[in-house]
Amino acid sequence: MSNSKSYSSRPVWLMLGVSLIGIACIALLNENSNANRLVLQRYLQVLPNISLEMVKAQSALAASDGQVLAPKQIDMLEESLAKLLASQSSSFDKRNFAMKIEIWRRNNLPSQFIERELHRFGFESCEPNIQLENQIRLVKPVGALQGSAFPHYQVTLCYQQKDGSLLTASASSLDESPDDALGQ
Repeated sequence: MSNSKSYSSRPVWLMLGVSLIGIACIALLNENSNANRLVLQRYLQVLPNISLEMVKAQSALAASDGQVLAPKQIDMLEESLAKLLASQSSSFDKRNFAMKIEIWRRNNLPSQFIERELHRFGFESCEPNIQLENQIRLVKPVGALQGSAFPHYQVTLCYQQKDGSLLTASASSLDESPDDALGQ
């Protein structure tokens, strides 16, 4: 009789053990998911500034057709950023990654009207909290835009997480004035 009790209690202990292992795995995956989210957030905060500096540097070497960035350069930037994020976060999915680069500059014609250059990859809803045009208008009144220092740049990176939430980070050439950079 004692043998029948030990056999009948084994499935209970086995189910309890499997349940505990399942709970531990879920907790570990949840912790890993939170860690991946933090890594993505940290990188998304830094990468727009790095991308902005790249766009500024490329602006000095603007293509002969007047465009600052060629489509091939945008593709290379997308690949580089995606590889970096994928190497840092195991949950990174390139399909959920997007970028918007906006450049406002004067053209070389005698009228020197302001041109807008826009580049995107990924989903279309990747937008900064404050659009570059609005930042420019805050710095200079609308009538004074023709005379203000150009070009201006803005880079926005977005990542849509599995839960549908959107991580967004932007950097703009207007984020920090020269006086702020010097600590004055």
